[in-house]
Amino acid sequence: MAISNDEIYALLKSVQESNNGISQDIKQIKKDFQTYKEEISKIKDTVKTLESANQIISEKINLHDIMRKKNIVLFGLPESSTLEEDLKSFFLEKLSVKIENFDLDNFYRIGERSENKVRAVLVKFTREKTKQDVFKNVKKLRGTAYSIANDLSQKQSQEQNILYNHYKSAKSKQYSAKIVKNTFIVNGTTYTVEDLREDEE
Repeated sequence: MAISNDEIYALLKSVQESNNGISQDIKQIKKDFQTYKEEISKIKDTVKTLESANQIISEKINLHDIMRKKNIVLFGLPESSTLEEDLKSFFLEKLSVKIENFDLDNFYRIGERSENKVRAVLVKFTREKTKQDVFKNVKKLRGTAYSIANDLSQKQSQEQNILYNHYKSAKSKQYSAKIVKNTFIVNGTTYTVEDLREDEE
């Protein structure tokens, strides 16, 4: 059966229109793809910016933690207008540690002033050795109104609480338990703070 010229023309026109439609679809796909590429590029730039900011924050936190290694927090020292002299007398008389002017980087009361509460004193030593000398003699404060603690960040304080809570729980069950640096050891098995957090979840 012969195909007329009109039918051939109509068929070619249909194919051409179909090709035009496909061409438009391809153009739109290319346009969308370019848009996605640009959006992905922006996201990558944002991620890089966030990573850089996070790195800076981490470095600052690490620096603060390093600086805290020379600090102590003293509880129970009565408030007065002669804090420096009181501190030197306390360390010498209570802990047998003589503190010179060059041993002290800074010191001040922390927390809000209250008539019913003695504020703790943050003491920043110039050398970590001075702090070590203080802690070697801290047992002499047992049974007194004084106590000394490390200057911990909020994160470090939370980690210490997790370790201590597990330590108390293990001891109540008469397990062999101890805290070594930032790990918890029970019955010979060592757990990091992250391990303990996962167990709590």
